[in-house]
Amino acid sequence: MTKHFFTGAFVTAIVLIAGYLVFGNTQGDTPNSKQPGGPVLLTVAGKIGAGNRGSNDAFMDKLFAFYDIAFDKAYTFDQAALEALPQHQATVRASDWPAAHTFEGPLLSDVLSAAGVADASTVRFSALDGYGAELAMKTVNDYPLILALKADSTYLGLGGRGPLWLVFPTQDYPALAQEGDAGWSWATFYIEVE
Repeated sequence: MTKHFFTGAFVTAIVLIAGYLVFGNTQGDTPNSKQPGGPVLLTVAGKIGAGNRGSNDAFMDKLFAFYDIAFDKAYTFDQAALEALPQHQATVRASDWPAAHTFEGPLLSDVLSAAGVADASTVRFSALDGYGAELAMKTVNDYPLILALKADSTYLGLGGRGPLWLVFPTQDYPALAQEGDAGWSWATFYIEVE
């Protein structure tokens, strides 16, 4: 009679590990929770859904550490993920601009919805230059605010107003123009939802 070396628990553990290695960790593996394939342009944290990344890493996430940004989980977007959302345009000219510009990108409300935001009151923006802006969620829900990837058909780049610029369609909604452009967070890289 041959003695079996493998116990039931050991065999179960081997099967689970093999399944993990072959199929990957599928916990939370829904279309809205996949990690981006390209460089992350935007991170959304706070009152979000499941997220697609864990907490920030003190070594790798130096910009978050520099701005004292910490989170347990977040939802990240690369360019492809942002462009997979419905795209919208708005042509805007602020009073101190030399010309009007046409902006294109997803609605902020669609971005937040993709991140699983369902019940929030405040949205805070952090920009690469340290600027911060805050909006009431009611404003986000009431107006088609665009998280612009492009201006005049050209991608917004680092060193300019990119990677993302929160744009208020003031030409179509004069009430937004009364607030000025203080909420127009350009070079946005992080959104905190409360």
